[in-house]
Parts: sequence; structure tokens; C-alpha cells
Amino acid sequence: MTKKHIRFQRQVNVLVWKSYLQRQRRWPILLFETLFAGIFFVASVFIAKPVFLAPIIAEPRPPLAASDILASLQHRSILGFAPNVSPFDVIMKRTADMLNTEIIAGDSEDDLNNILYRRSRGTPLNNSVIWVIWKKNDNNTWRFSIKSTEQARLAMSSGNSSLPNQHMSSGFLGVQVAVSQAILEHVSTKPPKFDLSLMSMPISPLMRQTAVKQAIAEILLCFTVALLPPVLEIQALVVTETMSRYKRALRIRNVSFSSIYFGWLMYAYFTALPICLLAGITLILIFRWIHLLFALITVLAYKTVLIMLALIMAMFHNKAWIACTWTFLFTLMQTFLSELLVHHRFNIESKALTFVLQVILPPLGLVHAFNEFALLQTRRLTFADKRANNQHEFWRART
Repeated sequence: MTKKHIRFQRQVNVLVWKSYLQRQRRWPILLFETLFAGIFFVASVFIAKPVFLAPIIAEPRPPLAASDILASLQHRSILGFAPNVSPFDVIMKRTADMLNTEIIAGDSEDDLNNILYRRSRGTPLNNSVIWVIWKKNDNNTWRFSIKSTEQARLAMSSGNSSLPNQHMSSGFLGVQVAVSQAILEHVSTKPPKFDLSLMSMPISPLMRQTAVKQAIAEILLCFTVALLPPVLEIQALVVTETMSRYKRALRIRNVSFSSIYFGWLMYAYFTALPICLLAGITLILIFRWIHLLFALITVLAYKTVLIMLALIMAMFHNKAWIACTWTFLFTLMQTFLSELLVHHRFNIESKALTFVLQVILPPLGLVHAFNEFALLQTRRLTFADKRANNQHEFWRART
């Protein structure tokens, strides 16, 4: 080992020990920063509770039986089919009996439209219109299409996207079930028993994209504000020691710049480690299915980039409070820009550029980590549900 390496090691050891002793003398500040961060971490848990900590609803609504689905067709609805040839006429007659409604028969779709126009006498219709258009059987395949005016209204109206059971409001599913049952009865030598129930998939609060984005944005803001005081403290220390000629005194004693910066960085980690540990535990409470090591590495990486940017900004100011104010405002601006990029899906369209921007905008990397943790939580819960369902089916088959 050369003399230069030995001197660097000795200088680093001295400065790290000096940073440790200085951290001990400033323990009231560290305690205040930890309590300050704890308040925001607790707030982030309460923010995440309605979205990330809410349980999955296995059956949000009771299942709909076949009779309920068939009854969903409105009595004022106009049902028709074409072409009026065998065996389609027999099938549609049975369909009309199950739906308890009248049916219009036509030779073609244009013929059905003309019949409807003559019935309406040129006045607009408020009734829902459903046409069942049959096509020639191909390789023993029954081919038909269902056209519904209500489906068109739902597609054009953005305000109805949040209404429950949109397929039920149009009667589309009721007609489909009735036609399918009529086909089975027609082709079977023995009338089959047909039973259908419509059940909802398990609903997770993570399906609400707007609520998830808003929660992640607020959690990101809480984490950023909670992790800022240690960054501002190390920045204020660097500016103070630089202006008090402490760094110049070290340089006179042949202490290298790398040793000085390494000592400052160690002081920053001594300051940030308790808060980063609290942040990792908070991430586990919020996202549940991540390990402490992953959460701690994520927070430390975010913290390191914040410290580096603060040290760079400390080079351009000779007063600590001015440097800290600019760093605080600059970090909030970074948080706003990161949320803006994610909101406009820029991070998905330009992944290569986003990777570079994560160095310039540290909150962008943190919000990506939040999104990954949320997706990881969803996958793990999905696998758990599958295992539970498989075990349930197994024991039901045994009994």
C-alpha cells in the first residue's frame, strides 16, 4: 500500500470519527428531526389506509341468477331478428317466450329498420332497440350478432362509465343468455338444464386508478418533507464549515478534498440513518409485501441523491439559511415535476430518458418505486387468492 493510500485512509478515519463525535454533540437536533419525520410517516400511513391498507372484497355484490339476467330486458324494449327463416324463427320464438316480450321478424337488417320506421311514423323513439342478426352456420357454428342502441348510448356517454351493471342496463346480456339457451334447447335431443349466474371478481381498492395516483402523490410529498431536514442540516454544516475556513485549515494540513467530502457524507448518513429506517418500516406498513432491505435501499438511494444535490447547491452560497431555502424550494419543484411527468404518462413513453431524469429529479425515482411496490402487492394478493380458491375447490370436491 502506497503512502498516498495510507494517508487517505488515516484522514478518512479521523474525519469519520470527528463526524461521529459531532453527531453525538448534536443529538437534540437528531431527535427533533426524527420526531418531525415520524409525524409525516404516520400521516402517510393514514393517507394510504383507504387505498393500500383496505381489504379486498371477495363478493362485493350477490350473484345474479339467470332469471335476474333475463328480467333485465326492459318491457318497452323493441326486439327483432333477421333473417326470418328456419331454424332461426323457432329459436327466436323460444327467446321471446323466455324474455316475455314481443319480437319483430324481418328478412334482413334493412327490413327491420324499415319496419321500425313505419311503426314509429317518423317520430324519434326513446325505447331501446335490439336486433339479433343471424348468419349462415359455418362448420356447425352458430353465428349471430346482437346490436343494441343502449350499448351505443353507453359508449357515447362518458358520464355513465361509473354506473354499476352497464351490461344489465342495456339488456344486452339478457338477450344473449336467452338466445344461447334457446340454441341449446333446439340442438339437444333432451332439453338441458341451463343455469347461469353472474358473479363479480374480487374488488381491490387498487383498481381505482385516480385514488391510487392521488394517494401516491400525497405519500411522496410526506416522504420528501420528512427526509428534507437531515439534508438541510448537512448542507448548513457544509456551508458553515466552508465559510469558517475549516476546510481551508484542513487543506493546509494536506487533507485531500475527497477525504473532506467523504467525512461530510458520513456525517450525512449518521444523521439520515434513523429516519431512513423509519421510512423503510413505513413502506412495509403501507405496501406490506416488501422486505425491509428493499425498502431501506430505496430510501437510502433517494436520500443519497438528495444529499448530493444539496452539496452541489452549497457550493454557490455563503449563507446557510439561503442555501437551505433554495434546496427546500428546489426539492418541492422536483416533486411537482415528477408528479407531472407521471400524470401525463411521460415515464412510460420515454423510459430511457426517464432513467436519466431520475438522477436530476430524485422524486421521480421514488414515485416509480411506490408504483412497483403497489404492483407487487397486487400480484402477491392475486396469488394468495388463487391458492385459497384452489384449496376451497379441493376440499369441496373431497366432501
